[in-house]
Amino acid sequence: MSKRPFQIQPTLEKSGFTVKRVARKEEAKSSSASGTVDRVENEAVIEGAVPMEEFEAAREKAKIEFNRRQWSRNYESKWRHDYDWLGFNYKTGRAFCKTCTQNRGKTCWAKEGNTNVKTSAFIEHGGGDVDHGHCCFVTQMGHKPMDKIVKKATVKCDESMVILLRAAYFTAKESLAFSTFPNLTHLLSICTSDLPRRLYRDDKSCIEFIYYMSQVIQVVVLDRVKTSPFWGLMIDESTDVSVTSHLVVFCSILEEGQIKTAFLGLLHIPHKDSSSIVQELWKYIEEWGLEPSRLVGFGSDGALTMLGSKNGVAVRLRRSRNPFLTITHCVAHRTNLASLAAAKFPTCKVVSEEVDAILNSVSSYFAHLSKRKAGLYSLQETLSDVRKSMKRFCKIRWLSRSESVCTLCDSLESVLVYFKDIAGKDDCTAKSLFQKLASMRMIYILYFLADILSGLTKLSKVFQKSVVDVSSVGSLVNTTCTEVQVNFLMDNIDLNAQDHDNSGFALLPDYGPPGGYLKRLQSEIRTGKYFHSVEVSRDTDGGDLEAAVNFQKNFAAALISCLHDRFQDNNIIACFKIFNPREVPSTPMGMRDLGSDELDQLLLFYGESRELENGRTVPAIVSPTSIKGRPAPDSDRPAEVAEPEGGSDL
Repeated sequence: MSKRPFQIQPTLEKSGFTVKRVARKEEAKSSSASGTVDRVENEAVIEGAVPMEEFEAAREKAKIEFNRRQWSRNYESKWRHDYDWLGFNYKTGRAFCKTCTQNRGKTCWAKEGNTNVKTSAFIEHGGGDVDHGHCCFVTQMGHKPMDKIVKKATVKCDESMVILLRAAYFTAKESLAFSTFPNLTHLLSICTSDLPRRLYRDDKSCIEFIYYMSQVIQVVVLDRVKTSPFWGLMIDESTDVSVTSHLVVFCSILEEGQIKTAFLGLLHIPHKDSSSIVQELWKYIEEWGLEPSRLVGFGSDGALTMLGSKNGVAVRLRRSRNPFLTITHCVAHRTNLASLAAAKFPTCKVVSEEVDAILNSVSSYFAHLSKRKAGLYSLQETLSDVRKSMKRFCKIRWLSRSESVCTLCDSLESVLVYFKDIAGKDDCTAKSLFQKLASMRMIYILYFLADILSGLTKLSKVFQKSVVDVSSVGSLVNTTCTEVQVNFLMDNIDLNAQDHDNSGFALLPDYGPPGGYLKRLQSEIRTGKYFHSVEVSRDTDGGDLEAAVNFQKNFAAALISCLHDRFQDNNIIACFKIFNPREVPSTPMGMRDLGSDELDQLLLFYGESRELENGRTVPAIVSPTSIKGRPAPDSDRPAEVAEPEGGSDL
């Protein structure tokens, strides 16, 4: 073989290095099955030119390039299209499988690579026309013990089921329709690949998930109830859209010194009478394994079926199950009932119905057309009024009259300006509403109702807190009644003796709480007959204003009377105030007499055994003689003190 001169790289020539000697060729012959292969290596010895490390790197790079050219002759580019899983390492000259590498396979196709770069080897590994991913999975599983296979499949299945259960729990917690569950699982499948493709992803599966989760949660709740020393029931009857009667049941328990409320269940009741409700309710209580002797409290709304003084559910439970049962009528519900009852007083009924009709007419006028609502919003922004839509008054919603009146008063100028502009366009409804609203009598009545009902709403929200001291309900109601008395029932004011403005109209009387609506009205009436920029009708002699003030006093007096009637203190409930630290007196004399009578009444009620209607005797809850320093209470006290009727309970 002829010698081939060594080619000096141009970069070395340009850098000015001196080359002493070029090229020595060595021939190496080796025997193989196919014959003799000549291997030629060129080495360059450059003195004082290139470091040995760089020279070795250049040599290795040249060797890799040489091998790549040699191996490329055996590797055909069309194999990339025929076998999409195939990969080739030009550095080592080995073929590998992309799928096996991703799945962390243990064969040579996934680790160091296969030196047998032939079509037959590809077909053998890939399985021909069969899906290669499935073949790889089956092959890998074949090399693993069965217990590991089952464990891996079980873990993956558990993870996917946990995701589905969380989705179903979210659907129930957010009160979403079951029909949204398939779309929710589809979204989760986009975010994770652990979900099954089709199994358990329909709305029926969601219903089953929620049902079985509720069973598990109910067991946990019942265990908490059983560990409580005493427990109480809160129930309410309702009818769904399918005209099916249900009984929602909550339970209050004592846990770690705190009162906790838990949901027990939604029970189906065949009939709505008190006898059927008691029968169904007690059937479930026995199934749950709850102790009847620990049931000491019952709460519900004021329906006759629940709290009737003779045959209500509460009275039936007291007569047949536990004579120590204390009955509570929902205080927030009673607040709303007091407001409705005050509006029905003979001295207030006509005006209250007139106000309710105006509120609903204004709400309906703007609710029917989006164009009207958009026009009102535009005026509210221009006149710097609060941007709100008009609210409709509904009797069954707690204190909805307060929200409706306050919303109208906050945007009354915008409403009047809108009706005034539209009234000139032959809109009979707008003209009629403008005439009813644009009067000093109606404006004053609306602002008065906004003030007095706002105070009642605050009281209702206090009652709707998570924990309310039942013994302090009476004091809270008395405080509200005192505020109504001070703000709206002052001594009669002679409007003729008042100062008048420049227009000859009497100034508004100084009623209402500080910062309230009536105080604000005094600054919104300008030059006698103008409410902001709108001219309103007003009597010169003050007759309309006097009629409005008379309604104010009648309604305030009626509200105080209704609150006292609805919140009569129950003797037993009121006695528990001795355990309230806020009721502790600050004087030594008060401390000496603290709780003497109340404790006697509590011991008389809970310290004597009682007999049920079936003749069974229920033992006393506490022993009067066990109270240190207290003699046994006088058992000759009136029976109504020891055992009040259900209708007068809180």
